[in-house]
This record gives sequence, C-alpha cells and structure tokens, in this order.
Amino acid sequence: MRRHLVVSIALVACGPQATAPVIAPSPKRAPAASPFERAHAYERGAGVRRDYRAAAEIYRQACDDGRGDISACGAYIRAAMTGRGADSDRYATSRLATKTCTSRRDAFACVVADLTSYDEKSLPPEVMDAVKAAIEAMPACDDAHVDACWARVAAGS
Repeated sequence: MRRHLVVSIALVACGPQATAPVIAPSPKRAPAASPFERAHAYERGAGVRRDYRAAAEIYRQACDDGRGDISACGAYIRAAMTGRGADSDRYATSRLATKTCTSRRDAFACVVADLTSYDEKSLPPEVMDAVKAAIEAMPACDDAHVDACWARVAAGS
C-alpha cells in the first residue's frame, strides 16, 4: 500500500502539470475618439505607446493658436514649458500664453504670460489688465477647474 502511495505521488508530481492558459499580449488599442482624449492617451501611454510629441501636436492643433480648446492650450503650454513633446521656445510659449490670456481671460495662460515676460513693465497694459482680471476671477482648484489648479501652481499660491 505504501509503495502504491509513493508511486501515485511520484506520478502526480512528475506528470504533466496544470498550467495557466497562455494569454497573448493584447494588441495596442487605438487611442480614444476625441482629440483631447487621444492626446491624453499618448501623453500617459494609456493603450498606446507613450508619445509626448504626438500628444503635444494634438494639443497644439486643438488649441489653434489660442482660438480653439482652452484646455488644449493649457496642455500645450505645459508641454512647451516642460519640454515634453513641444519645443521649449520661451518666446513662442510667452506669445501663445499672452494671446490666450488676452483673448480668453484664462487664468493659467495669464499667469504663464506674466511669468514668461521679462518683467511686468514689459507687458502691455491690456495684458497686465487681463492677467489681474483672470487671477482675481480664478475659480477654486477642484475637479471641475483643473486649469485653476495649474494656474495656482504656476503662480506659486
């Protein structure tokens, strides 16, 4: 009986092992539908290969030189400031931030326009007025106002 038990255990131990099914790696899925969601996917590597340059290009196009999606403008300005996919051209970043600030009164763009100017005296009065107005009207930093959070970080408050 003991010998039968040892042989049975040996056969079970040495026999074919149950293995977990082999799961093939899933192919990279296509980025989300909207341009902003696609850019986020590229920026974070969510379902696609991380590609900061592709994300920045989508943000730049959606921003449309300050006339388009305001969130895309903020994302493009941040990409340019950090060098993540966009050229770190201080003059171009300042110009876009200033244009977005004066035309859209976006708090983040206004803070960046102020920060990228050589000094406050070099800002034209209409830009300085837009900066002050945007900062005074800045909403609370919360899930609904993420750009206000970025503006507060940029302003150091």
